[in-house]
Amino acid sequence: MREANAVKLVTSAANPAIKLVRALDDKKHRRETGLYVAEGLRTALTAAEQNVWPETLIFSNELKQHPKLRDYLARCLARDIE
Repeated sequence: MREANAVKLVTSAANPAIKLVRALDDKKHRRETGLYVAEGLRTALTAAEQNVWPETLIFSNELKQHPKLRDYLARCLARDIE
């Protein structure tokens, strides 16, 4: 399991994770990387029920106190997800 500091605050649009998410708007980039963006807590929870986990998880500061997100985040960290 990762340390508690595994959650990183993104403060810049120049952050590589944000750049990747924006690039995934392009169908060609999705095909090349095999990645896609799934938005929303409900989508993430539904995927987890099928044992499908994100490579990277990005969420708003406001949402971090949501009980379901806190549980989901703990499950992601246990799987070594960024």
